[in-house]
Amino acid sequence: MPSATRDAVVAEPGQYDKLATVYDRAVNGQDAFGEAQRPGVQVARVWVAVEPLSGRELEIAQQVHERAQYRVRLRRFRGLTTRMYFQVGEAGALLNIVHIADRGLQGVEHVCLCELGREGQNVSG
Repeated sequence: MPSATRDAVVAEPGQYDKLATVYDRAVNGQDAFGEAQRPGVQVARVWVAVEPLSGRELEIAQQVHERAQYRVRLRRFRGLTTRMYFQVGEAGALLNIVHIADRGLQGVEHVCLCELGREGQNVSG
């Protein structure tokens, strides 16, 4: 008989190796002079693992959402929605969230399928 403790998915420290900023694009930001900034307001900074999808994984992910190119894993983050996007690193890639799934019975981790944003660049490596 499986043990709930043994079979539970646990987010191990150190598996998230990139610092990302989460933005909510539903709210437009303004600078001190009232000029519009990149759409979105910073919601949080979180550690993530970014994995480019290829081969069979890409094919399966694109059955869920046709624009999926990356998988982004992070500790469960209350309020995360597909209106949000990640900026990986200080001036790094923009990854638009197109699908969100919980991993594990306790929902300790989000697994997001993402597409590369307009100003994006390669985030692997």
